[in-house]
Amino acid sequence: MKKLISLFTLVMLSSFSLSAFAQNKETVSEETAEEKPPVELFDTYRNLYHVQINEHGAILKSEEADELMFIGKDCDVSSPKHGKGKWKYSDAGIMVQFLERRFIFGRQKLPIPNSGKCKMNL
Repeated sequence: MKKLISLFTLVMLSSFSLSAFAQNKETVSEETAEEKPPVELFDTYRNLYHVQINEHGAILKSEEADELMFIGKDCDVSSPKHGKGKWKYSDAGIMVQFLERRFIFGRQKLPIPNSGKCKMNL
């Protein structure tokens, strides 16, 4: 009888622990899904750009290179330093083209929604 009670207690405790673990796992997954890691890009000169995604596209800012770019969903880009331009992407990376300056972010992606029209046809 004692063994039966011990076995029943063990089963109850293990099922309680598993359900508590499952609840904690779901909570952690929800929290992790909401917190996205910051996006960072490196240009061909290895300058670090911090990327902030917004409803219009993205803002790229590099303190090292003193650059600020506003990347739009419609393949447009503007910069206080370089004016207006266009951007495209392919499997090889991202290219930002201004009239007198080009920035290449090799083998990197920019998670902008609806940017499929900016894909470079090679």
